[in-house]
Amino acid sequence: MEHTLEGKLLSLPLEFDGKSIINFTSLFDRIKVRFKSVKREEQIYFAVDKLSVEDFVADIRIEMVAKNPENQSASDFISNFINTNSKQVFDRYSILYKETCKNILRSLVDGILEKKPAKKLFSE
Repeated sequence: MEHTLEGKLLSLPLEFDGKSIINFTSLFDRIKVRFKSVKREEQIYFAVDKLSVEDFVADIRIEMVAKNPENQSASDFISNFINTNSKQVFDRYSILYKETCKNILRSLVDGILEKKPAKKLFSE
């Protein structure tokens, strides 16, 4: 995977790019969905009432290779920091995509459930 890094390390500005290899160990999600009844056109349908997503990861290992060899020591420092604190880093940044995942799942499930009335979902 390609990466671009922009920011500061202590007070030193950083801006470089390169390749990354990321390995997630035992990554899994727990998704909980609670449904509600919705009356539409004289029929009862189901829809998502609440949806939650929890992520679990045992470990993350990252290896970053800078395109410019002069930036490799900073890449090694960042890789080492992430590898040493992988659980905290994952917990902090997984928030960035969780809400998007929840919205996509809600839309998909609601899209399926709106096609058939509740009684037809459980008929033989």
